[in-house]
Amino acid sequence: MVDIGARLYLVACEPQARSFTEPSPFGRSSYPRIARSPASGARRSLAGVKALLSSVRWIRCMMIYAWAWCSNMDKILARYDRDLLEVKRRHFVLTAFQEELERVSMSKKFWIWNDVAWLAVLDMRDVLVIHVSSWTEGVFQKGGLFGQIRAGHLNAFPAKRNWADDREAADGELRRIHDENHANAYRRLFPASTGARPNGPDVDALRERFIKMTQRVRDDRNRNRAHPYERMKQAKADMLDFQELGALFDEVERMLNDLRLLSIHSMMEYTEVNATDSDSVARDLVDMVLCGTSVQIEMAGGERRRDEFYEEMHAAHEAEPTPDLFNDKRFLFTRV
Repeated sequence: MVDIGARLYLVACEPQARSFTEPSPFGRSSYPRIARSPASGARRSLAGVKALLSSVRWIRCMMIYAWAWCSNMDKILARYDRDLLEVKRRHFVLTAFQEELERVSMSKKFWIWNDVAWLAVLDMRDVLVIHVSSWTEGVFQKGGLFGQIRAGHLNAFPAKRNWADDREAADGELRRIHDENHANAYRRLFPASTGARPNGPDVDALRERFIKMTQRVRDDRNRNRAHPYERMKQAKADMLDFQELGALFDEVERMLNDLRLLSIHSMMEYTEVNATDSDSVARDLVDMVLCGTSVQIEMAGGERRRDEFYEEMHAAHEAEPTPDLFNDKRFLFTRV
């Protein structure tokens, strides 16, 4: 979807596409007219050329300035969206790993046959918390997202919807849905606001709610993940699991989408952006942890399909009168 800022930018890049006798959007009666030679109709006077160049430069500068002003909130939000998705890449892999490990192991205890792969998973988990914490601090610190909104973008968040969808003329229900979504987003962001747009204290209140909402991840980072050898006393902060981190992502993404809906009339879908499918990576990591190196996997599994191999290993484990861990080497290398 091309917004008004993009349209202004396109016009600025191609000023020759406009008629120079067209009314000016900046309040002048018309653009400068070009004197043509009556003899050829193609030659322009030197003064006319200078006037043209001056006009084009002026129009271009004003158009680009207008585009930058109109789309600045889009640029600001795009930066925080991009960074959040970059951080969240690890969460996609880790949640897929946990689900696959529980499925394959049937929640039984297991040996770790590849400690380096296991360590890599734990490192990814800790870095995820550290980077989520860093992202949240970047949002509320001085000059962050809330500071930029408060400093010069309060008008970008009107209490009442100020845009229209062309389809609304023939669809009253769609217009009602748009109005309702806009009003709900505004109330979630600025519940105490009574004006046509939020004021400074409204943004400050949003910032304080965000700080409180995300405090647990910073406590986890500071007490557990980032300084494991600097604190001799037992940490008092909870270590967040992947489900709790997922809930935090949901809350943060809803806030960003509410800001987007009010200011630039769009929504963002925070789906996986890893080039490699997380489910495939999770299967490989699970096999490395439970079965060891790729050579061990090949020795144990042979030509059998992966699911069949794990089913046979569980069957051998459950047939033992005093079973050990389900992926003990007695079962791992058993030919059934």
